[in-house]
Amino acid sequence: EHPTAKLPEAWAVLLRNAVLNGEPHAVDWLRQEMQDHGIPMDSDRAQQVPPLRRALRMLEDWQQTERLGAAAAGSVAAAPAPPANLPSGWQSTTDPNTGQPYYWRTEDPAGTVTWQRPS
Repeated sequence: EHPTAKLPEAWAVLLRNAVLNGEPHAVDWLRQEMQDHGIPMDSDRAQQVPPLRRALRMLEDWQQTERLGAAAAGSVAAAPAPPANLPSGWQSTTDPNTGQPYYWRTEDPAGTVTWQRPS
């Protein structure tokens, strides 16, 4: 197997971590790395790798939340903490940049997260 065959999966892990840690510089670096390897983030090739597709969706959600947060900065109080009882197998924490909770299934091998509270 070619050494670069696993790059998209590695990029997915790096992108998820950059988003979860609120690291826009890491996202920019990754965007350039992908571009340099001929797979821009907005390309069909990037969307063909399921873990990368999910990480890119997570990035889109994060960027949208950042834009909404910037637009509303100072106009509303911080969001209240989510209710403590989540469905079995789910965990939550608060994004330090937005103050908003995000959620993930503990048994999801891809580590997919969502901003939507599971019910």
